[in-house]
Amino acid sequence: IIDLQAYDANKNRRLVGGDKIVAYLSSSSNVLEIDTSVECNSKYLDEGLYSLMCPAVSTAGKYQLDVNFADIKGVLTPIRFSPFDVVIHPGHATPETTEVSSGGLEVDIGTGQKVVRFNSHVGLFGSFVV
Repeated sequence: IIDLQAYDANKNRRLVGGDKIVAYLSSSSNVLEIDTSVECNSKYLDEGLYSLMCPAVSTAGKYQLDVNFADIKGVLTPIRFSPFDVVIHPGHATPETTEVSSGGLEVDIGTGQKVVRFNSHVGLFGSFVV
């Protein structure tokens, strides 16, 4: 979440809302030039202060945050210093998002528990209970 304070042309804080803010978070290391941008949501808080909420990205890396004002015709004008460089660092592993993507999943006939067996270039070397 990022807070944004709107100012008028004379550098005075705007004390009212109603500005249309359009923001996108996009990968700055997009080698294939595929559109990977996601639109962020803006919410007016109070006295010209807005909150930008961008969806979580699934990959750590370098991104750019483009923040614009849209006029009544929908023409976008970037705010000062936009785009902003953003670096997303990998988070900690969590049980909810961790899965086995190697080996085979079997059910042990004796215990009924799910067992994953891993194979390497030298053959079967271990298993553990999931």
